[in-house]
Amino acid sequence: MIRIRRPTIAFALLSAIYWMGVTGLWETITLLNSPRWLVMLTTSLPAMLYAVIALWFCSWLARRVMRQMATLQRPSNEAAE
Repeated sequence: MIRIRRPTIAFALLSAIYWMGVTGLWETITLLNSPRWLVMLTTSLPAMLYAVIALWFCSWLARRVMRQMATLQRPSNEAAE
């Protein structure tokens, strides 16, 4: 259980820090009256990057959970036979 909890908490904290940084960048860009393409870039690019990172993390976490469940079920299967 601990092998899953720590990475999940770390991902949540890093996500919050990431989005705080993106929000700060967005506020700076909009306050400077930047061109429309730059505002669009600062709103869509970080979201796309975060989606890729979240997809990678969720697939890694799912593999880890499946591996841990298989490890927990192995001793009970051997005891029944």
